[in-house]
Amino acid sequence: MSAVRAEACFPGGADERGGARPLQVRRDPGAGAAAGAARVRRVTQIKLGMMIYDADQCFVPQRNRGSGANYTETQSGEPYWIAPCRKDGRDSLQPRVVQIDEEVREEYWHYIRALPNSVLEASYHSPGNSSPPVG
Repeated sequence: MSAVRAEACFPGGADERGGARPLQVRRDPGAGAAAGAARVRRVTQIKLGMMIYDADQCFVPQRNRGSGANYTETQSGEPYWIAPCRKDGRDSLQPRVVQIDEEVREEYWHYIRALPNSVLEASYHSPGNSSPPVG
């Protein structure tokens, strides 16, 4: 079984065709919904809710979401959770550390989280979506 990874999404940048390239939160739930880490990174999205490309991987929406996944990687068939980044930092389903790719770090901290003093931070702890809001 594969380890769980997560990654996050917000609008920004442009792809080779000039379209918006969102940042996504992606998690591979193959080892269970509570396992693994998360990553904020830029992806190419083809039509909202349709295909998502990340480096050399392609993801399509999953019809049966009972597995804790909403996308399937086309070559391996592995399930993934892919979702937009959130301003409140609750980017994962369960509490976990979220890694932020260096190329998107400034954009994430400035425009999504509105915390420009955190721009040098390469990761943060997400309380998860299933936890009650703090504050």
